[in-house]
Amino acid sequence: MNSRGSVSTRARLNRGLNRLTEPTLVTVAAGAGYGKSTLLTTWQLTHPRVVLIPLDQTYNDPVELSLLLIERIGRVVPEVRALVADAQAPDADWYRDLFPRLIAAL
Repeated sequence: MNSRGSVSTRARLNRGLNRLTEPTLVTVAAGAGYGKSTLLTTWQLTHPRVVLIPLDQTYNDPVELSLLLIERIGRVVPEVRALVADAQAPDADWYRDLFPRLIAAL
């Protein structure tokens, strides 16, 4: 562990994540080097339905973010997996077709 975090802090965060039982949105915010990716990747190893989605400037475009969400969630939710090819089609209708199907699948 680097000098910015502590073993006790990481253990406390792990306990908090492990208590989650319902589908939940978890946001982790901290500066570079604080161990966010390590914490969440470790959690994902023991919780196969965890989906990690980075929120960086690459995904400022709503379509790019939507494609990422569908692709990542599709890894663990079979009903969403079927949307991946449809979402990438040039004539994809996000508002009338894809978003309603995505919401229904979740």
